[in-house]
Amino acid sequence: MQLAFGGIIRKWLADFSNFWRYTETAQSLVEQNDNMRRHAATVVCSGILAIIHIAVVVFPLVLSGGCGEGQAFLVYCFDFPLVVALDSIPGGGRILYHGVTTYVLFFSIVGTVMYAFAGGFIGYVIDRVRIRVASRGRREPNKELHANDAGAL
Repeated sequence: MQLAFGGIIRKWLADFSNFWRYTETAQSLVEQNDNMRRHAATVVCSGILAIIHIAVVVFPLVLSGGCGEGQAFLVYCFDFPLVVALDSIPGGGRILYHGVTTYVLFFSIVGTVMYAFAGGFIGYVIDRVRIRVASRGRREPNKELHANDAGAL
């Protein structure tokens, strides 16, 4: 009898501890969901600008093999900060003018990362403004204003 009762208590304690473990997991999932909502525009804008760069610059650059004026014009227009940076640093001319493979790889990878960071920055600003506007609507009413109204009655 005592053995059976002890087994029931152990099983109940195990179930109780599993309940709290699942509750903690559920709470962490809710926190992750809230965190994702806070940074939604950051992730979306970053992804959109990276995809635009891949579609507009990387595909023509890779398909042309890094040769031709069309892809050079696209790279110059869309990746202008990288072109200027490569032109101004020593050894950057080798990537820009001599190595076709390094040229294609550099502008495909670093250009896409640059656009992803730019999109992330734009999205971060959008998230901050969105959160600030949303929290402004949830603020407590001005207590001084209510105190003055109560005194006037």
